Amino acid sequence: MFVNLILVVCCLLLFWCYVSRQQAICRQENAIRQVIDVVPDILVFIKDPKGNFIYVNQAMCEHFGKTEKDFLQSSPFLLEEDNSVLQNGTVEQDFKAINGRFFSTVKVPLKDHRGEVQGIAFIWKDVSNLKIEQAKYSYILSLAMTNPSICPQA
Repeated sequence: MFVNLILVVCCLLLFWCYVSRQQAICRQENAIRQVIDVVPDILVFIKDPKGNFIYVNQAMCEHFGKTEKDFLQSSPFLLEEDNSVLQNGTVEQDFKAINGRFFSTVKVPLKDHRGEVQGIAFIWKDVSNLKIEQAKYSYILSLAMTNPSICPQA
């Protein structure tokens, strides 16, 4: 009888530890989501190895005019370069022009405790304003180079 009571108490303690851990994980996930959602010019989304969206942040939804549910229920797809990240497990960086905006993009393989890729995190930083400033600078520089009277030498 005493052994059964100890087993029941141990099971309850294990269950309590499991529930507490799950609650802590949920709190951490919620905190991370809140932080990612307040950054307006960074689009973040995560896909599983089959190409299903499993997370999109608020900026992603706003940029494409869709809801999180729209993304999560969309048909799965992966680009050829996405497959490369999944197969090689390496980070890839690139620039993309989408909907009239310029993005610096990073694809990060998400690995489990065994080092196996379980998905891809996509992080797109809107660099449109930087591109505009670079274009202005290039234009001014080209004017100065072709017309020395604009920018006299010291």
